[in-house]
Amino acid sequence: MSRTDENIAKIRQIVHQNSQLTVRSIADQININGEIVGKILTEKFGMRKCHLDYVSGYRTVLAEKYCVIMCRLRTLRALRRPWGDAGGWDREPPPPPPPLALRSFSSEKVVPKDCSLPNPSWNKDIRLLFDQFMKKCEDGSWKRLPSYKSESSRRAQDFKTLYLGPKLSKELTSQAQLFTRSLEDGLGFEYVMFYNDVEQRVVCLFQGGPYLQGAPGFLHGGAIATMIDATVGTCALIAGGIVMTANLNINYKRPIPLCSVVVINSQLDKAEGRKFFVSCNVRSVDEKTLYSEATSLFIKLDPDKSLT
Repeated sequence: MSRTDENIAKIRQIVHQNSQLTVRSIADQININGEIVGKILTEKFGMRKCHLDYVSGYRTVLAEKYCVIMCRLRTLRALRRPWGDAGGWDREPPPPPPPLALRSFSSEKVVPKDCSLPNPSWNKDIRLLFDQFMKKCEDGSWKRLPSYKSESSRRAQDFKTLYLGPKLSKELTSQAQLFTRSLEDGLGFEYVMFYNDVEQRVVCLFQGGPYLQGAPGFLHGGAIATMIDATVGTCALIAGGIVMTANLNINYKRPIPLCSVVVINSQLDKAEGRKFFVSCNVRSVDEKTLYSEATSLFIKLDPDKSLT
């Protein structure tokens, strides 16, 4: 045992025998410097400097720590009891805090989130392509198409009015969300679309998240079909108004790795009355790999005919 350990043991024994001794008297008993005794009491025993006049402060510190620990234990024990249980609080539980989404002023307008803008889950490939297309938008030749969880565009409202009716519209769509925007950021469909009016083209930059897996390590074919349908459908929608898919043919060339980025290029091939023919291909970022090709037919809906 070192000399310091011996001094600590002696001081502990003296304190427990008589807590009313001063630091000086302890130092005299064990024949060491009073400053050493004070240092040991503060550093090893947890005493406050204000307690050094009488060593009873050592016991005070222990008592304080004991009270704090017991207080915490009693609080935790009480919190674990059911409301109104014996020994618990005989009162109603406090009201829950207000949701974070609430606004302080009723007149304040809630702006919906545009899901087509970059978020932290986007990798460097889709960010680079996004920046490139945003540059193309500067001269007006291309336009970025905003996208929201709940469709609120004029076409969507017209669709509800013409084809659902007020009752169905309210009952079926009050909690509805766009399928491709129903997952949290990064888990499913991460995409943004750009439209060229002159070329009648829609380009979709798509990053498929881990919740879209089919074969291990690859995107599900249905997820790819969903994004193809969404892209060619947008192309037909811009050209013809309210349309719905009549036919979609997809040739899968190669599987798409999970969480990778692909470019879906779609173009309006021709329009015949209410029929709109759109084709597309799905390629890698460097355009060297062809993953899928598709052709589609969309029909413009007749406002005089109900869908229900």
